[in-house]
Amino acid sequence: MVGVAWYSPSQWKRLREVSADPDQLEQTHREWVATYERATRELAAQGLTMVKVPVEVSELEKWCRERNLAIDGGARAQYVLETVLTELPCTECDRGTVKSQLHLKHYGH
Repeated sequence: MVGVAWYSPSQWKRLREVSADPDQLEQTHREWVATYERATRELAAQGLTMVKVPVEVSELEKWCRERNLAIDGGARAQYVLETVLTELPCTECDRGTVKSQLHLKHYGH
């Protein structure tokens, strides 16, 4: 299972404004959507299940500030991973959501 960030046009614009690595981001939302669609097709072709994670950049900024992280590719990936882990419904247990790596190891998801 792979978490994949999703940005609305306004969130994409804001992300480019606040990112430490704007040169690593597509110039326009349209270009980013094309990259997103290609990447999700490639992941699906590998048999991976994807979870679309809508990102509110203000929440990403807060999350990075709390961890003293630059808003860059690594931080964005970690934010999406943590979002998936804390919000993904768990169908294997009675705990409701996947909340930790230990939980993932124990339940195999």
